[in-house]
Amino acid sequence: MIVEVIGSECTVAPAMAKVAPGAADKIREAMPGPFAFVARLLALLAPAVPLATTAGFEIGRGWRPTSDDAAIAWRAYDVFSSHAPLLGAYNDATTSAAHPVFDVGPLQYYLLAVPDRIDPVHGILWGSVLIVAMFAGLSVEAAWRAGGLFAGMAVSVGYLVLAATQTPVVLNLPWNPNFGLYAFSAALVLAAVTASGRTAWWPLAVFTGCIALDCHLIFGAAAAGAVAISIPVGLLARRRQDQAWRGFFVSLAAGIATGVLCLLPSLIEQLADRPGNLTALFGHFSHQGRSRGLSSGLQSIGRAAGIWPAWTHPVPPVGTVPLDERFWAALTLGSTASGVTVIALAIVVAIAALVTRRSGLAGLACVAAASGLGLAWTMGAVPIAQTAILTYADIALWPVGMALDLTIVWGVVELMRALGGARAGARSHGGKRAHGGKRALGVVAAAA
Repeated sequence: MIVEVIGSECTVAPAMAKVAPGAADKIREAMPGPFAFVARLLALLAPAVPLATTAGFEIGRGWRPTSDDAAIAWRAYDVFSSHAPLLGAYNDATTSAAHPVFDVGPLQYYLLAVPDRIDPVHGILWGSVLIVAMFAGLSVEAAWRAGGLFAGMAVSVGYLVLAATQTPVVLNLPWNPNFGLYAFSAALVLAAVTASGRTAWWPLAVFTGCIALDCHLIFGAAAAGAVAISIPVGLLARRRQDQAWRGFFVSLAAGIATGVLCLLPSLIEQLADRPGNLTALFGHFSHQGRSRGLSSGLQSIGRAAGIWPAWTHPVPPVGTVPLDERFWAALTLGSTASGVTVIALAIVVAIAALVTRRSGLAGLACVAAASGLGLAWTMGAVPIAQTAILTYADIALWPVGMALDLTIVWGVVELMRALGGARAGARSHGGKRAHGGKRALGVVAAAA
């Protein structure tokens, strides 16, 4: 309304048009309209719909925590006792270790402690839905603030695709690998936003990355790589955008403090026991004999983000496919060449975007490449004796595959835009626009 009055009735409108041409249009675009509000609300809430619906049906059918879920409920209930847990879930490495070995930390139990106390029977189920919806909402909001409607909707749709293709995750959300998958996905999105120059999101990227690590080791290296690379890339973007240094150092300090607090329980246990869990856990893997190898990990990345990537295919619920078929599918789908190609393309896009100062694309590409390399190394480091864990731990491929594929598609779009700018400039006999388009095209071609 104010813009309309200024544009039609105010006597200073002609002067404003001369001094600041297009100012009214920019004000109108910046003003939140009903469509933008509804779209943003839908993007924030949509990822929670399949999770809440499934949990409601499960509770209505008499859901009770059993097996691993029962252990999670028990340890979450103990958080407010005199024996609060300091370690994560019981690890499969125990089957061949000298004494019980556990995952890194207990953050999942701490997050579920209040819901479990309120409702000891169903608390970890609906509590998991609330917390996972919070992870998704933070991701969507961060992406929306960084890249607008397209970025926010893309992240929201990504979570819906994850729920549609990973039905076993939705059907058993409290299980620690499934819970950790959503924390891992949020960590990748928040790290990409941080790397675009919005470093205030870095503490939340650290927090969600630590939760993913505590839930399962399969997420550890990929989450750590993505979160670690995001802060120097974000600093570079801030310098180019002439943003204040003070905000960066505040975010850096807050992120480091968050990481220390998240790791504090496992560090306390490590210092109190002999040997500590971290010593036993990582020492175990060094005595497990031959691992699958890096080439095998790259095959997994090829499966995640190559032609017809894994995240586009629904995974049948556990029990409908024989275990040996899931086992061999986890091992044989994908190729080393496709995995190398996908990661190499992401690195090329990252370099080109950094040189041409496309901060959003550079942030996504750097995070995608770092997480892809980290996950390839992790899956290749799995001992052959424990390869069966990939029948469920391959869920980490889904968000990494989405990030890699989105990076490549976005890079191709930017290349086509550069080509279009160069051709338009050639038709107009040169000029500033042609010079900029050719320069961008030359940088992309040189990086490739």
